[in-house]
Amino acid sequence: YVDSFNYKFDPEKELEKWPLNFVYHVHLSGGQTVELEKMDGHDGPIEEISWTIFKQVLPRMPKLQTVIIERDANFENFSAIIDEVNRAREII
Repeated sequence: YVDSFNYKFDPEKELEKWPLNFVYHVHLSGGQTVELEKMDGHDGPIEEISWTIFKQVLPRMPKLQTVIIERDANFENFSAIIDEVNRAREII
């Protein structure tokens, strides 16, 4: 999603071009918006649009084995991170 925002393309249309049946691992992370760019900083909550995209492409990833919620900083609200883990589990 970050690249699609920064380079102004539709992430869903782009993902239609990719053979997602070969995907084994997905990384979900949040970041921040600095001026007019998004930064995949692994330091904030996962944006709603990322959850939506994940839900839409999941059926096209039959070999998916691992989903990682990446958070490298800002651990103060640990229960919110656990909520994201649970949300990923519910989607899967």
